[in-house]
Amino acid sequence: MNESLEARKIFELARQLLNQPSEIVPEAYPEYESAVSAFVDANDSPVAVSLAIDMDKIGFQGGTDRALALYPILKAFDGKFVASSEILLELSIMGSAIGGPFLEEAPTILKKAFDVDNSNYYVLWHIWGQYITPDFPESLRLSENDLEHERICIGKILKIRPSDKLARTIEDWLVKHQRPYVRSRDVPVPIWSIVQDRRPFAEKSLGDLLTPLHNPRGTTTAE
Repeated sequence: MNESLEARKIFELARQLLNQPSEIVPEAYPEYESAVSAFVDANDSPVAVSLAIDMDKIGFQGGTDRALALYPILKAFDGKFVASSEILLELSIMGSAIGGPFLEEAPTILKKAFDVDNSNYYVLWHIWGQYITPDFPESLRLSENDLEHERICIGKILKIRPSDKLARTIEDWLVKHQRPYVRSRDVPVPIWSIVQDRRPFAEKSLGDLLTPLHNPRGTTTAE
């Protein structure tokens, strides 16, 4: 675990995020967010990734609110580095789960994830499964028609992973029933289960998502 003085302060503040479970934004959060942002900005990627991974472990162990603790870390990564669509997608999902002001940011972050990579497997699944939610960006709909939107999404997913059995099952269901899967109740796999199983964290660790990182903003990679 990162043992620098700055890191120890961050871990202590992270533990305080659990002290006010009834508050969407705990009293310690602004100071925690500021400390995290400064730490990521001041350190190179290996040190910053180490902090994120350590915080993720603490969250899994119940030592802090995992989503609330990781949210400003991933935002800081996006601010310093050219974040991947999968990091941005998880950031959007976390914001929706936390609620409050974080929920308000989620649609913009989701759109950014799509803009970074509009053919990302996980982003396409999210766009397929979440288009009926009130805060879903209309610009991310691939068709004004619900059924056609779902068909296009599943078609793109199958181009990426032709052997995806779940996508194939949904494609067959759409052809047979000729109505939107996401708006239907009598479906073979519940929507909530699909959304959880087809997100980056379901198949990858935080370390996988953050390593390797893209270059800091404003730099380029030598060919």
